[in-house]
Amino acid sequence: MRRTSRYSRRTFILVLVVGVLAATLGLVAGGIALEPPSPRETTPGVPAREEFPAGASQELHHVLLLEKLLEKSPRESETGLIELSRRADVVGYLANLELARRCREAGQDPWAFYHRALSLYDPAPVRRELASWLEEAGRQAEAREHYLALLPDEKALQALLRLEPDLPVLAEELLKRELWAEAVRVLTLALDGPEGPRLERPYLRALVGMERYGEALPRLKRHWRANPADLEMGWWYARCLEVAGQREAAFAVYGLLGAKGSHRRGVILEQWGRLPEAAVAFSSAPEADGRWRGARLWEQLGRPDKALPLYVALGREPGRLQDDAAFRAYVLLSRKGDPLAKDFLTHLTTHPAWMDRLGKEPRWVEEAALEAASPAFLKRAQAYRRSGRGELAQLELRIGVRLASLPEKLALGEWYLDEGYYFAGVGLGTEVLKKHPCARAYRAAYPRPFAETVFKAAADYGLDPCLLWAVMREESHFRPGAVSRAGARGLMQIMPGTGEYIARKKGAAFKVDSLFDPETNIRFGAFYLASLLKSFGGDLDRALAAYNAGPGNAGRWSRSPLGQDPHGYPAAVTFAETREYITKVRNSYFTYLWLYGESDSRS
Repeated sequence: MRRTSRYSRRTFILVLVVGVLAATLGLVAGGIALEPPSPRETTPGVPAREEFPAGASQELHHVLLLEKLLEKSPRESETGLIELSRRADVVGYLANLELARRCREAGQDPWAFYHRALSLYDPAPVRRELASWLEEAGRQAEAREHYLALLPDEKALQALLRLEPDLPVLAEELLKRELWAEAVRVLTLALDGPEGPRLERPYLRALVGMERYGEALPRLKRHWRANPADLEMGWWYARCLEVAGQREAAFAVYGLLGAKGSHRRGVILEQWGRLPEAAVAFSSAPEADGRWRGARLWEQLGRPDKALPLYVALGREPGRLQDDAAFRAYVLLSRKGDPLAKDFLTHLTTHPAWMDRLGKEPRWVEEAALEAASPAFLKRAQAYRRSGRGELAQLELRIGVRLASLPEKLALGEWYLDEGYYFAGVGLGTEVLKKHPCARAYRAAYPRPFAETVFKAAADYGLDPCLLWAVMREESHFRPGAVSRAGARGLMQIMPGTGEYIARKKGAAFKVDSLFDPETNIRFGAFYLASLLKSFGGDLDRALAAYNAGPGNAGRWSRSPLGQDPHGYPAAVTFAETREYITKVRNSYFTYLWLYGESDSRS
């Protein structure tokens, strides 16, 4: 094997780590960078042993050994690198990559080393290297699987076109991954050829996936007439008609699809004001969302007897709507004095938002204490950072957290919180909480950052600080720089227009980027939430609905028949996202109160 220069070997680790991290920016498995790299951390070269802080040599021993081995010839360093490659840390990862690349240079099989490296950390550039070698070695089936894992990477797609002669098979793989644009590209290559008829259906699915409804409509019409038993494409034909404004034609096609078309028939009937017919259509839909809409509509029409069976069935069906439906089932059954109501109350007991609405005490699941165990990889990462190896520190954390035990993840989550990396800390705390709910996991999953600002804003605007933390947790998981798809910014996810409105009300200057400032964002969010609570008479459900979907929508839902029912909110909310948001924030709010106590939360 050829030997690279001493300088390139000395910078190998830095170049490699920067490359893999640049390809995988952001949080990985709850881990984040210890801190932004400083100029020293990005300077090529390796410091000598005597430059390292006292007491750090134990954690740095193996990385120093790796750097020393990389300066030797392949023959001199092979045994040492193989020994290091057995380690489950960043040193093992880099040793495996170096051995894999040496094997490739020597014309030997590098698969075992690549496989071991990818088991520790799986960045796209390394997987692409392995896929490329497998293709060169004639192991096309294996290469194909790795290229598929890299999609929608453009080079991976080009490689798959080389390796997969059966375009419908490749297109099906792309459709499974909902890579609509890539599927259209692949299918267009052969659509006009002898395989065209076979490709028409997947091509249509890809077109509607890309929302190219106008282009898909005439093709779907022809396909549906030739294949009336193809209910899926019939549904998409009707949907395209609906989007094109041809509701009558869409309604007719939905009617030919049986239960599959019931949900959209219900939507159109509701738009036409034919509410009893819409309720019947919704009630026969296979989708939970459709049956939920049917139950709500029956209640609106004053027919709780028809709504109740739907709620009961949905309340027993695991899924996103189970808790909402269980609540409505309990309310309606209780009004009848039906003993079945107890079954649904039992289900709701561990859901504080719903129990509070019923005026009952919730129960939090709590198991025996879990002792945190500080992971060895955290100590190594800290030593790497202190020695000027910031990129190594990041990668050590990414590898370590994938292999960490629950006690180690708990300790790491607490460390992140102490360091001010709240998003990562909450992510790890939540992961531990799901598997082992205990006091320490709850506190890691529900921390109280920015305490001084929160307490002051809460006092100034008459809010419970626990409510502000609950909103921040569910809105941004405490990321000051968070930006939503709609453009909401900062800890409490304030839209720029709302921020400008708040600034005018407060008589303050306003810049959009000021919403990324924690103090500004918290104070603006507290001001706005307090004003909404005042507008809705202190009703938290309605104020939270207004915070998420706007005061106009919250008021409209309040005025609906179900919204005027004492227990009808948030079931009256027609936006699924808003309905879920209200309950998530309330669950967090009551969890904060349970953990810290109202008096402690104000201290």
